Amino acid sequence: MSRVPFWSDYAALASAWRSIRATHGLRLREIACVGAPRTLLVCECGNPAAPCVSISAGAHGDEPAAPAALYALVRDRLLDPAFSYRLWPCFNPTGFGAGTRTNVDGADVNRSFGRGGTTPEARPC
Repeated sequence: MSRVPFWSDYAALASAWRSIRATHGLRLREIACVGAPRTLLVCECGNPAAPCVSISAGAHGDEPAAPAALYALVRDRLLDPAFSYRLWPCFNPTGFGAGTRTNVDGADVNRSFGRGGTTPEARPC
């Protein structure tokens, strides 16, 4: 295995995911954040007929280890092929770039998933 990468911003993280898309059989798309001018990258991989595991990383932008670890798991082909996966490489792109716990609106995305989603990142699409 190679070193875990470090990115300084969300664009570089998304670019890294796009760079392994073809070689790793990834299906990537951007999901709009309802009510905000930003998107979230979602990656789907594995057999769609298999049970699906969803993994998210990067809810706190000041904790870059989780997005790096998720990327390394995929890059190094360490996910169990008995499952399909829906991966959210970074749930707080504005906080990731700023190195802050909160998003650009000053809200903690990790604390906003209940009650229908109180941040654009947590609202159902």
